[in-house]
Amino acid sequence: MALFAHKDYVKNHGLLEGSDWRKHKFVIGMKDGLPKPFGPWEEANIPPEAVVFRAAQMRTREDAVLAGAGIGFLMQFSGAHHPDMVEMLPPQPEWDSLLWLVTHVDLHRTAKVQAFLKFVKAEFRQS
Repeated sequence: MALFAHKDYVKNHGLLEGSDWRKHKFVIGMKDGLPKPFGPWEEANIPPEAVVFRAAQMRTREDAVLAGAGIGFLMQFSGAHHPDMVEMLPPQPEWDSLLWLVTHVDLHRTAKVQAFLKFVKAEFRQS
């Protein structure tokens, strides 16, 4: 995960600099939503008055960031695939989380599942 913003947002509000981020706008998750590895960091570092949009779903937050609503967390490979995205803060160790892909025991060795696993592993190695 890394913090991203749309290039138009950066043009209007600038990059994240220093530690006073009250002039910026942030798109973050719900306080009572599912735990996320960057949740404690959000609470400790993003001023409440700078939060302009909250959403439980990652896709909804990503859409808000892509629309220029503010700065928000995106998976690094997702942000890198959008040419209009600017990385505002690189990934931090405390934002890491494990990814589990669970399949039914009877399907795990099928060609479709194995092809998907091969694709996912290759994509994560590139990012």
